[in-house]
Amino acid sequence: GIPVVYAPGSNSQSVAEHTMALILACARHLKETNLGYAKGDYQIKNRISFSEISGKTLSIIGFGNIAKMVAAMAYHGFNMRIVAYDTNPNISGIPEYVQICSDINEVFSVGDFVSVHIPGTSDNTGFINYDLLCKMKSTSFIINTSRGNVIDTNDLFRAIDNKIIA
Repeated sequence: GIPVVYAPGSNSQSVAEHTMALILACARHLKETNLGYAKGDYQIKNRISFSEISGKTLSIIGFGNIAKMVAAMAYHGFNMRIVAYDTNPNISGIPEYVQICSDINEVFSVGDFVSVHIPGTSDNTGFINYDLLCKMKSTSFIINTSRGNVIDTNDLFRAIDNKIIA
């Protein structure tokens, strides 16, 4: 009695907007700031280093429909540099403002924010691992709005605990 539908693209806009919200939340440390304010610590804003996303580099892993929307929002709305990697060498519809790289290591190393947009297939389980996370800058954030299994969770915790990534 539960309807099941296949509706590709129906939530693409929503996921793309959510991705941008997460990027902004990381740059502005919204979680920490909000918790401080909730505890009455209004000076927390003086102890946290905020950053603007304008002029920063967004690295995108997987360049399908959602990723293309994120790239457009980041470039047109926030003046971000866009670098992308996709395992499909025949991707189409690449805007002139997107630099496609064939080397995933380069994409991870240049991004101030790395946004993951690959399907959660068995082939992609654990695709993002400790070695790739170690390529990131220590000030970089990783955003995953694809499926959770594409990042090796233990490796992610290790990278955060060891301050490899922000």
